[in-house]
Amino acid sequence: MTALERPATILLIFTLARHCPNIIFNHAEYSVFDLFSSPQAMDSRLPTLKSASSPWGTTPTPPAHLFRTVKRLSAFANKSNAVFLCLPRELPPPFIPETSRSYGLPSPVAKVHAAFKKQPEARMRQQVWLLEYPRASDAIFHSMNFNGVSGLTQEYVKVLPQLVVVKMGVAPAKIRKEGEIIEILHRGREYSTLHIGSSIVKSQITSEASSSWLCLRPNFAPTLAQFGEASVAAGRGGIPSWFVAHTFLGLVDAVDFLHKDGIMHNRLYASNVMLNLYPSYIHHRYRGYPDIQLIDFSCATTMAESGSEKDTKGLLWVVEQVVTKWSDSAPFLAVKAAREDTDDPTVLVLRDIQEVLGDDAPFGLKDIKQNFVVRVEKLRNTGPETIPRYMMKLLHADLATEEELESAFRKLTVLKFETRREEFRRIVKDVPLMMGTWGHAGMKGKRIMVMRFTTRKADFLRTIGEGYVEDETSMDMNDTEMSGVEMADDETRSDSRNMRYPSLFWGI
Repeated sequence: MTALERPATILLIFTLARHCPNIIFNHAEYSVFDLFSSPQAMDSRLPTLKSASSPWGTTPTPPAHLFRTVKRLSAFANKSNAVFLCLPRELPPPFIPETSRSYGLPSPVAKVHAAFKKQPEARMRQQVWLLEYPRASDAIFHSMNFNGVSGLTQEYVKVLPQLVVVKMGVAPAKIRKEGEIIEILHRGREYSTLHIGSSIVKSQITSEASSSWLCLRPNFAPTLAQFGEASVAAGRGGIPSWFVAHTFLGLVDAVDFLHKDGIMHNRLYASNVMLNLYPSYIHHRYRGYPDIQLIDFSCATTMAESGSEKDTKGLLWVVEQVVTKWSDSAPFLAVKAAREDTDDPTVLVLRDIQEVLGDDAPFGLKDIKQNFVVRVEKLRNTGPETIPRYMMKLLHADLATEEELESAFRKLTVLKFETRREEFRRIVKDVPLMMGTWGHAGMKGKRIMVMRFTTRKADFLRTIGEGYVEDETSMDMNDTEMSGVEMADDETRSDSRNMRYPSLFWGI
């Protein structure tokens, strides 16, 4: 028997911010440590941690038996729901990009195909791949490579089509309502993706928050807020005025699309607007500029419930924020705005927006169209015939680094608790607990536990990030070597082994 095979007792000091979120319970006898480099997979059937030190917040996390969590995408300030980037727990076969194209298209489609093939702008011609390749993921993959915008190597670019976005919330009823609204907005209409960035792949709603989720198709795109910050940081003066105008017009179209379906968004913020370079619907987009899409329908209601003015004012507030914080006019606004005779079209539009926002008088989407659309279209027309190269890179998002993707591919280590499982639960729930029959000096606290491993101790050490060295015999400790620790019959004994879960199939 080697040193690594001998039974060993390890004193584990659980720092909740690092280790405990990795611990989940599948049924009455098991807990699972997901082999991630960062805490990401606490099964929400376990009571959610309330500790502010938890890196995943207070909302449930994606069930680890269904999803491999790559990272959290949403801000931690949101306490009611959270959005995570994930891979399916049962990974589908590796994505192999299709290289052969189909040209034998039905007559109506063939005419569209021929028209787009003649487009002089490369971004417009890329849309024909939606007709030529069998899967939308093939078109996205080839567009990313053609544009040369991803920071990942090819090995990891091929992982991107397998990613999904999982939304969790503390209130299953709200998750259900959001899913229903997204389905209403699509209703089998492909053109809905011109305006709606949320698209459901699968969903599950139960009476428990831990098992209620929406699985969405990811957008490899920044939010408007992220794009604004990146544009300023890129040192090119901020978002060009012509692109601000394109965003304004795209928002008008998106809100108009919602309102025609009788839906109010109610959360029109720059963080809920996406700029999508990778369409799933072939359409004559203006100069190949990106789609302006709305996401996060967690507060959406019907028009009958709340009216439409909140969205109208929200739209104008977003445009005002873009102009004053991130546009190329922002550094000069104080000077230009002070001049009564200014002819800067961006400043003139901003003045009128601020006047509307400062007035309590009703102002609807029809008023926006009448007062802004024509002159904003003229401003957009001053833009280039195609998106500049530097801007293409800012409009792409890999969503994860290679290290984050790699961590999600690691295996599971499963710990079986023969005794004291409830005490372990209490530790995870941040409840103070005295360990041992008589207690151990200096060990009274809420983050300490003694565990004995009969097998696979080295695997567990690697799981919690303690690393691996060729000679690990120093980590094997007999009972007598645990100074001040009394080994008792009720001490936690753990046997780590592999556990498999039911397969989950995905149509990406």
